[in-house]
Amino acid sequence: MNKSSALVGIVSGLFGAGSVYILKSKDTISNEAVSKSLEANSNILNPKIRLSENKLKNYETAVKKSKELVKRFKDEIGVPGLVIGVSVDGNTVWEEGFGFANLETRTPCNVNTAMRIASISKPITMTLLAKLYEEKKVDLDRSVHDYVPYFPKKKIDDEEVDITIRQLASHTAGVRHYKKKGEKKDKGNRDSGKEFYYKQEVNTIEKSVEMFKDDELLFKPGTSFEYTTHGYTLLSAVIENVGKKPFTFQIEEFFKSLTLKNTYLDRIPKIIYERSSYYDKNENGRLVNAKLADTSYKWAGGGFVSTVGDLLKFGNVMLYSYQQRESDKPGYLKSETVKEMWTPVENTIMKWGKNSGYGLGWTVVPEMDEIGGVNENQQFYVGHSGGAVGASSVLIIVPDKGTNTNENIMRTIPKGIVVAILVNLENVSCRNLGKNVADEFNKLM
Repeated sequence: MNKSSALVGIVSGLFGAGSVYILKSKDTISNEAVSKSLEANSNILNPKIRLSENKLKNYETAVKKSKELVKRFKDEIGVPGLVIGVSVDGNTVWEEGFGFANLETRTPCNVNTAMRIASISKPITMTLLAKLYEEKKVDLDRSVHDYVPYFPKKKIDDEEVDITIRQLASHTAGVRHYKKKGEKKDKGNRDSGKEFYYKQEVNTIEKSVEMFKDDELLFKPGTSFEYTTHGYTLLSAVIENVGKKPFTFQIEEFFKSLTLKNTYLDRIPKIIYERSSYYDKNENGRLVNAKLADTSYKWAGGGFVSTVGDLLKFGNVMLYSYQQRESDKPGYLKSETVKEMWTPVENTIMKWGKNSGYGLGWTVVPEMDEIGGVNENQQFYVGHSGGAVGASSVLIIVPDKGTNTNENIMRTIPKGIVVAILVNLENVSCRNLGKNVADEFNKLM
């Protein structure tokens, strides 16, 4: 038995026959073994460097502990199906499906199961906008009216106010979410009423903007923070204007440019292979099929479908761009651009960690030293969660601690951890699970 076969055997024995763990090193792994791994519910594929036996055992331990965290989460919440993926230093080290993609047909989740990613669409859209910013086609501090003439001027207390692109991207523009100013949340409604469950197809971005363009701002732009998906619809109108092509075309070309082969616009009629069914719970806590909803009115802020594999790839594109040095091959974005995206904007507040805020398309948790010798140091990381009709998600990126030190000069990038989780159940918070899994792998760094 060669060393590669031994490694496969060791880990297959640890996790059971249904979980195939493949470590590709300089030793040859047969095409048959790789093919079988892709058909299984879980796999570990293609690290670029050979790992020591000790390092391999550490990965085995991290995966084992993370599997237990996932199982507890799934059981406690009653999640029908869940898919998780983890990459370390740009290499996918764990992907696995749990439960069912379709309860009625008993189709299991696997690593290729596609689900709505909801608001993780926002950092993806922001990345496309950031590219246009680097190409000097858009100025983040210019008025949205310079790019979208059909969006009306706004007033606060009879004073005309302006809205910048940066304010839209950071949710500080005052544009509403699903509720108009003064409207109260419906009793028993866990999200935002009728708009969240909108069923009609919307064929153009301009028609999407019509849903909210005449509504009052919630506050004077730049003075407060209010999360808004409609704000990202307005950003997609900006992208249309400066890119001179429909947003749907530009974003699909963006998917192709990053080889996100399993990421799509969430079109109901489109055949998307291995697309999950979506679920909710009724007033008695019983699982039911989720309501029908069409997300075409909010492509940019919550209208994409993807897999954990594609989300890991996207996360590593961002991580590489963030960490690149002059000696490296260019990333999709410049390092200074990503640093700007990953810096909290003034007046933004998130509940992901102490002093966490929102940058440009990303939640940002700053690095902080321990206080009073009780709490562990808070490590810098970024991410985004998502909540859609019948689905929930999270994407977390934890750059290696040495990113901004002299230690980074000679290292191969990207360095850090990316975690992606997709769940086919509405109204589920995946953030803590994602961070806890990231912490397990971060112990190995």
